[in-house]
Amino acid sequence: MECASTVRPPTHDESAGARIARLTPREREVLVGLVAGGTNTSIGQRLGISPRTVELHRAQVMNRMNASSLTELLQIALSAGMAQSASTARSKHPSG
Repeated sequence: MECASTVRPPTHDESAGARIARLTPREREVLVGLVAGGTNTSIGQRLGISPRTVELHRAQVMNRMNASSLTELLQIALSAGMAQSASTARSKHPSG
């Protein structure tokens, strides 16, 4: 018999959203750029920062989100509903 069912732990989506909310505004901007499919160079150009600075922000975001790969980070972001933010970013700054 399982008593733990009376207290529902946060779902993955809720915890991902909470972790994203704790990111700095710049970290969120970089994450939105990554979800939109941007490269370090294109994200840097859009934000007015160097590609190396984008790399540093990306590493910090991955650390704060407990993601061991970029793929895992993107899955977390998408599960938290960041696809809409990325779609908006893509339409404002089309690539190429």
